[in-house]
Amino acid sequence: MILLLLAGVAASGCRMISRLGGSRWEGTVDTVGGVTVVRNPATPILERGAVRLAPLWRDSLPDSLLEGPVWNPGPSLAVAGSRLYLLDRRGGRVDVFDAGDGAARGGWPTSAPGGRDSLVTLLALPGRVVVGSHQELAVYPADGHGVHRIRLDADGRSLAPLDDTTVLSLEAGGGGVAWKRYVVTDTIGRPFLPGDIHSRIAPEVMDVDCWKMDGGGGRLLVLACTRPVVMAVGDTGAMLSEFGILRAADTASAAQLDTLRRLYRARAEEMGSKLEGRVLDAMVEREARLQRVEHVYRGLRFDSASGLYALLRQTPTFLGGSGTARLDLLTSAGLYLATVDVPGRIVAYDLAGGTLYALLARGGAAPPILAAFRVEIPSDVRERAAWWREPKKKEGGR
Repeated sequence: MILLLLAGVAASGCRMISRLGGSRWEGTVDTVGGVTVVRNPATPILERGAVRLAPLWRDSLPDSLLEGPVWNPGPSLAVAGSRLYLLDRRGGRVDVFDAGDGAARGGWPTSAPGGRDSLVTLLALPGRVVVGSHQELAVYPADGHGVHRIRLDADGRSLAPLDDTTVLSLEAGGGGVAWKRYVVTDTIGRPFLPGDIHSRIAPEVMDVDCWKMDGGGGRLLVLACTRPVVMAVGDTGAMLSEFGILRAADTASAAQLDTLRRLYRARAEEMGSKLEGRVLDAMVEREARLQRVEHVYRGLRFDSASGLYALLRQTPTFLGGSGTARLDLLTSAGLYLATVDVPGRIVAYDLAGGTLYALLARGGAAPPILAAFRVEIPSDVRERAAWWREPKKKEGGR
């Protein structure tokens, strides 16, 4: 059963095949209930190595930046205009760098009611920097002089821009999660309820931190950490589009599930207890999901300038991965364009103006690196911008 992506969607038979530099994209584009659904095959349009990350600059940063009980690789690095902002949770400050050459441009201290450990994320808007904690939003002018604080209604976990003055906060509390809309010049949060996201993602996500977010232009983008499926939600909470990548690892046979069920029941009986009904089914499904996941998706960025989505997949070593990072690049129309290897483990990143900005951990005693890479896409791809941004459907198969 292919979970999430095909749930409740009947294939319409619309198929699109495009040739590009000797490569062929073969997938489906459907409209279901007014929602555009793009299903990509597991293989991207371009072969490995066709898209490169060309180094622009790199700087070593203090080792203490990565110290602390937990480093949450959320959006703690953000670029706006010519400035790059980095939230140093351990140091309790926002550091500012020149996005063009990486030169340090100062910074300022930041705080939260729960102390430095409660700092969660950073977001850059035109003329403003928003620092999110579990308790509040601290809104600073771009130079850090002055602060406007907004108290959150629940436990803040992540932020995404909706437009130049509005942010969406993903909050946990009361046994559930909710999105709240905050105008950065106001003090009151208002509900933002993308119900479709709850119904489509909730069965797949056990932890609120599995929701990765980005946005802008009046929409919210959401990515589940266990599935490469991006959902776009408009400013009214209505689903606009859904696109993802089908993977063989997303399937589990009935026999595999039955084997897991019998194994769990046998273990429970050995311990003198019983597992029945929903509890057993939930444990089996969770274990099956963990065994199927090839990669853990740790981030989502959309760059309106280049028309690229960058999905970060980085499986930690304790789940059997190498810990190194790869980016799945999709076009603005949701087509799986390429996979790009990143030279290191990404701790935080942003994509702006066709440039990848990343804080990289190198392991061992090596200090972390702040670096910028130009995303180089073959010229023949750029020449087909209309095809890239506006894929057309073809009726009747190939």
